[in-house]
Amino acid sequence: MDRCSNLRNFIIRTDPETGDEIHKRLPCKRRGCEPCDRQKASGMRKDIARAAEAHHLQRFVTLTFDPKKIPYGIDPFDYAAVTWGKMRTYLERRYQNHVLFVRVLELHVSGMPHYHVLVDRFIPVAWLREAWTAVGGGSQVDIEFVDVHSVSGYLAGYITKQALAGLPRWRRWVTTARGIVLRLKRAPAGWRFNAGYWDEHLRDLGFPFRFGDGKAAELYEVVLADPP
Repeated sequence: MDRCSNLRNFIIRTDPETGDEIHKRLPCKRRGCEPCDRQKASGMRKDIARAAEAHHLQRFVTLTFDPKKIPYGIDPFDYAAVTWGKMRTYLERRYQNHVLFVRVLELHVSGMPHYHVLVDRFIPVAWLREAWTAVGGGSQVDIEFVDVHSVSGYLAGYITKQALAGLPRWRRWVTTARGIVLRLKRAPAGWRFNAGYWDEHLRDLGFPFRFGDGKAAELYEVVLADPP
């Protein structure tokens, strides 16, 4: 399957010559849609490579979780998110400034989450291991230098449509430090949302507001992230 088969009538524009409304059907961008996942993975690799070059992210850190440290009954992804938050605090306290990073969530073959993180500085592996153990991650860590011009190729094995499809639907795949923007959200020139379609879609999803409300516009801003 080369193209998304779940197209939605998301946006419209008015033809300047005839005055007719032209409807544009965009890919669904749903996780689990193979064509959309493939497009997301390819775009994300390029976006991360661009950010790595702009912010000099040349250290590649791998943080692996020890399953024995995860309390019984706790969702591994919830535990991973909390542990990463603690690790960020450790980094900020150690360096007394804003550590720039791009963090990628990946599943191990066992189904356990682990992190690959591009950072803007060298971090001693001994300290990294001590800190990661202290916050509840484990002792298995690694850090290595990467050529900033080869980041996209380096990430090719980690950022794939298979990796994205394997993650729970509502889990964030990639996160960044404040100040790093991977993909700017902008509306294609001349296009606007099909408000009627979105009002119906919002009702189907059970949301108590209409498209004209600020909440709805904010919720679906990501739809127009890429020009059609």
